Amino acid sequence: MGGDGGQFAFTATSSLPDVTARQATTSVVLKDGETIVIGGLVLKQETMARSKTPVLGDLPLLGALFRSNHRRVEENVLTILITPRLGARRESVTGAQEGEGR
Repeated sequence: MGGDGGQFAFTATSSLPDVTARQATTSVVLKDGETIVIGGLVLKQETMARSKTPVLGDLPLLGALFRSNHRRVEENVLTILITPRLGARRESVTGAQEGEGR
């Protein structure tokens, strides 16, 4: 246990990407080629940080000269555009569904 006063440093690193999941659920009826816009998913993040010169930034009166505060506001708006495209198999699927009801 040396004479370090019980202090230790811990550094953690991660190679995993940051993942943020946002979800929107809706039901719509569209014709082939029509577009629906799903919007309004807003993510707002506010970060505050302080940087200072060691020791001098901690002084009671003069410390303000040796430190600074940083505020960062980030806003992301997620807009989803969906345009369905139906292929030529549309008639065969419709015919198959009508045949099932017999």
